[in-house]
Amino acid sequence: MRTARQLRIALTSLVRPLRTSLARPLWEWAKNCGAARPSREDFADLSRREAHARAVLENVAAGIITVNERGIIQSFNPAASRTFGFSAQEAIGNNVAMLMPAHHAQRHDGYMEREIRGDEPSVLGATREVRGMRRDGSLFPAEITVTSVDGYSDQRTFVSFVRDVTDQRSAQRKIQALNDYDNLTGLPNRNFFLKRLQRTMEVAGRGGFPMGLLILDLDSFKQINDSLGHAAGDAVLRDVASRLVESLRLGDGVARSGSVESETVARLGGDEFTILLSRIADPRDAAKVAHRLLAALSEPVVLNGQELYPEASIGIAAFPQDGEDAETLIRNADTAMHHAKNQGRSRFAFYSESMNLEAMKKLRLGSRLHGALERGEFLLNYQPLIDARSGALAGAEALLRWNDPDDGPISPMEFIPAAEESGAIVAIGEWVLRTACQQAREWTDAGFRSIRMAVNVSSHQLRQPMWVKTVERVLAETGLSSAQLELELTESAIVQHDEVTIENLRALDEMGIGLALDDFGTGYSSLSYLNSFPIDRVKIDRSFVMEIETESDEAPIAAAIIAMAKSLNLKLVGEGVETEIQAKFLRDRGCDELQGYLLSRPLPAQDFVRFLEKEKD
Repeated sequence: MRTARQLRIALTSLVRPLRTSLARPLWEWAKNCGAARPSREDFADLSRREAHARAVLENVAAGIITVNERGIIQSFNPAASRTFGFSAQEAIGNNVAMLMPAHHAQRHDGYMEREIRGDEPSVLGATREVRGMRRDGSLFPAEITVTSVDGYSDQRTFVSFVRDVTDQRSAQRKIQALNDYDNLTGLPNRNFFLKRLQRTMEVAGRGGFPMGLLILDLDSFKQINDSLGHAAGDAVLRDVASRLVESLRLGDGVARSGSVESETVARLGGDEFTILLSRIADPRDAAKVAHRLLAALSEPVVLNGQELYPEASIGIAAFPQDGEDAETLIRNADTAMHHAKNQGRSRFAFYSESMNLEAMKKLRLGSRLHGALERGEFLLNYQPLIDARSGALAGAEALLRWNDPDDGPISPMEFIPAAEESGAIVAIGEWVLRTACQQAREWTDAGFRSIRMAVNVSSHQLRQPMWVKTVERVLAETGLSSAQLELELTESAIVQHDEVTIENLRALDEMGIGLALDDFGTGYSSLSYLNSFPIDRVKIDRSFVMEIETESDEAPIAAAIIAMAKSLNLKLVGEGVETEIQAKFLRDRGCDELQGYLLSRPLPAQDFVRFLEKEKD
């Protein structure tokens, strides 16, 4: 039988490579046995504990490697073999550097001695991430925790717990991609962009060089999305993203040096993109980029045989003059973008302080607009529509006016766009419709001849699924005949061509309500859509009428518009008529009705009665 001292020596040889929680109770038991002789049961228990410890070492998920002071591997459990690809026989007796890439192995040389001497801060017990090298030379990320075992021999033993974290890092990268990249286009998203912008501004501020920020918004995306569906909209967005990236890649007007990427294209959300130019020699460089982007988007996207034009508006702000912090720079670039959009399609604009004043004015206007309807600040004027041949009254157009208590009369050119942007135009439009129909009914009840009442309708109203029901209700409540009502539509409403708009227009036509196309000739798609909608009448835009007396090209255009409308059996109204020469030109070419200051300004209802009385006589 072995003595207790011999038992301690045997147990020490067992646990020397690895000081585990399983072995420690056994070691304490042996150490405290004194000179007593262990029994057969003690040795049986020791064997069971030894077998259990070996089973744990062989089946634990983490790789466990023991190394002596010289870096020589002493033990290599099965998990380590699975992780590194070496068998225990191949690893034991070799330097642990065989498990490291070359640059790590060089730094590791002499590490054990430095650790023992205390020449550098100890990393024992801390979990670190390192690069491991497998038997085939491939590298992988690994988490490693190193502990030291001493007191059992004249050499310290280092125990490394190694875990392959390839799958975890891959999952983290996917999560990071979801957090920083747009799933649809693959571009950086708003979150990534804001971090990049902040970093770029810090670098630009330290270096004292300017940078540019472009915000790009598609001009017709909502119409594409509404009319063709979200799948088509997604396809357009992917195509636009690809064009933006490719356009910048091919460009030569922007510096490409610096400590951050010189150009970053990101999708902020919806149909809005941003382009970050981290270093520009001159603001004109940003203009070159904007030109290049607009040119790239001028080519059609062909989707299911249909050509779609993803034109855009771009706003440009420069650091530091247009904003010294990210929030201000973004806001000012966005202001410039909206200014460009208001100027027409496919344009860009640099930010200026005047734009900010204009934006603040619009914000104030929108604020004052809220509640104006309830406060009774709106009123309607009525402008006569005169038969071009007989001079008789043919109808009246209801025109909305706003008399603000503080600022006085405000132009419809100012408050109508603000009402459309805020969505207030729907409620205001219903009030206009009801008031105009009620007025027309009152004139009829007063014994005057029934005339056509024309009411302007915005695209926002036409896209409301319940708009037709609203018109039906108003006609029923006011008692006005549907034949007396005419709704004037803008070309922007027609060109959207979405399903709700088409269904509403057809339903209105079936009710016997007249439909007129206002400001005709100013849109690029006028002719192509005339046959697609139940239009009864077109109004020649005043810009063409104004030029009739000059030698400009507008007079032939006006004549061509009249001839074309006649060939389609449409009625013609010349609006903005101010002189007899204009009236004669339109009359001689077959224009049906005239409207303008030559005949009458818009009038309050009580003053309009004189036109009705003239007809009565």
